[in-house]
Amino acid sequence: MSLINDMLRDLSQQHSSSTENSLLLNDVQTATWEREKIAHFFQYSRMPLVLISLLVFLIGYGISQYISNQDFSSLLRESSSVESTPSSQTVGNLQQTVAQGVPIEQNSSVQTDKIYFLIDQASRAMTLDRLTSPENDNAYFYYQELLKLDANNPVAIAGLKKKITDRYLQMADRFIQKITYRKPVFI
Repeated sequence: MSLINDMLRDLSQQHSSSTENSLLLNDVQTATWEREKIAHFFQYSRMPLVLISLLVFLIGYGISQYISNQDFSSLLRESSSVESTPSSQTVGNLQQTVAQGVPIEQNSSVQTDKIYFLIDQASRAMTLDRLTSPENDNAYFYYQELLKLDANNPVAIAGLKKKITDRYLQMADRFIQKITYRKPVFI
């Protein structure tokens, strides 16, 4: 009787070990499938990053093209028309200035002071990343005001054409660098 019990016990152990082997094989197949699934996911998850980068580049390029194609000749015509044909109001202002004893050169120094003030404000707005907002307190606004005073001001033209666009591109690069992806976990 003990011989039969020993044989039955051996058979049950063989059967349980084959069941364990099949479970282990199933676990290995599942882990392999999951690894392939994760690798496939991360291979195609770069696509949003590429699309975002492309979108940011196109926006920056569009802004730079818009600013470079902007017509500043109207500002030049306005300033040249004022200089070539002074209005009666301008003549009256000059006569009033002379009557008050204030030299005309002092008015140009006031304009120069205002230009320096606008350049400082534009620089401050750039450091605070106030490129186009809030309204009337941003770098774009100050550069536009500067161009109204001096249409050929190289600081204002460079600020509009290059500085603002470059800052937007820097901000986009910082945003892209902050994006982190989950690392695949291999079992």
